Amino acid sequence: MRLLVPLPFDISNLAHGRNLRIAHLLPALQRHCEVLCIAPDELVAAAARQVMGGVEVQAVSGASSNGPGSSAIDSESFLVRRALAFVGYHVGLVGAIGRLAVSADAVVGFDMPSVACLMAAAKVRGESRRPRIVCDLIDDPWLLRGSAARAYRRSLVGVKAAVAIQIVRRRALRRFDGLIAVAPGDAARLARVSGRPVMVVPNGVEADATAAGRWPREPLVVFTGRMSFPANEAAARFMACKVWPLVLASYRCGLGGRRHSQAPTLAIVGADPTPAVRKLADLPNVTVTGQVPSIRDWLERAQVAVAPMLGGSGIKNKILEACAAGCPVVATSVAAGGLPTGEDVGIVTADDPEPIAVELFGLLVDAPRARRIGSAGLDMVQARFSWTRIAADFLDVLRGDTMAPTDSDGNDWKQGVTGSLHDAEDREALPRAHP
Repeated sequence: MRLLVPLPFDISNLAHGRNLRIAHLLPALQRHCEVLCIAPDELVAAAARQVMGGVEVQAVSGASSNGPGSSAIDSESFLVRRALAFVGYHVGLVGAIGRLAVSADAVVGFDMPSVACLMAAAKVRGESRRPRIVCDLIDDPWLLRGSAARAYRRSLVGVKAAVAIQIVRRRALRRFDGLIAVAPGDAARLARVSGRPVMVVPNGVEADATAAGRWPREPLVVFTGRMSFPANEAAARFMACKVWPLVLASYRCGLGGRRHSQAPTLAIVGADPTPAVRKLADLPNVTVTGQVPSIRDWLERAQVAVAPMLGGSGIKNKILEACAAGCPVVATSVAAGGLPTGEDVGIVTADDPEPIAVELFGLLVDAPRARRIGSAGLDMVQARFSWTRIAADFLDVLRGDTMAPTDSDGNDWKQGVTGSLHDAEDREALPRAHP
């Protein structure tokens, strides 16, 4: 299979979940098919080659921008053209993909900035009936918008973004042969609004088989993520202000049958902490690290990882990374969405401050139990979330295979068209503005 991939953005920042997915997935796919990536310029191409050794990446300057797809966007309606312009696309890249699509078996794009390129390839497909067009949205962009700061959502730019996202979801995504999301909830919503089946192909993780043996660990609870992301900031504040005082109170009261000489530490680990997150370091037994050389090192030191998310979408890489480090996880239901849960798979769920504190305290004072749950999480991600496994599922979608991965309850993760554009869940009120 010959796979053509537009790369309209720099993927070198692997702290971004989308970039991490691309950087691991494409090299894994190359073991099974011929992969060619096209970037808008040599800087983006060079950065992609740096993180995807062995994957061929060409810049538009090395591939003619004149092709059957070069006028694909001009032929669209005014609203679609305006929406795509707001989302962003490179005219030369769109033209190059249109020309090269005729010799590809499948064209796959990642995230919203790839939509214009895929529309060009779809026009070519209509003429030659060759490539299969697949868009990996990763997360539902409408749900991601909901995680942005309220001030942004209410700004003129935020209003325009909302309109553009809805136009693309409702009018552009239906042109493609297949859509992909990383979690069932995102897939169901995208299927309803686009009218297309959406397959679930979750994120993967690189697991270290020796991590389960790295005990004893410190009395340390770790929350990881980019701390400028509004959902992570809200989770950090919830954890430090609402949950953590209850954990410390349990230590002071000697719960668990004995007094504990060393109180635990909550470490908020991740780049770009906002002023509100930095201020949390003033609270007892809380540290805010900022960017660190290796998040894995912190997870392998910690006795427990926590994912106290109050909102968001998709599968949380922070949970997969903790499991891959042999660290037990306490997560809210929102954070664990799309993942198997339970002590037998390394992820314990609780949603309110008191139950979360109880679970954290229990794992901090019972190291054998924490080690057992952490080992189970490592086994789970090795079996279900290796990049080799994820690439195989992704390849099924590219080939048009109707089989889909299943969730922990054995349910089919393939999402069909479950409703019209007027379903109650997707009847979001759009601001009256044009992008």
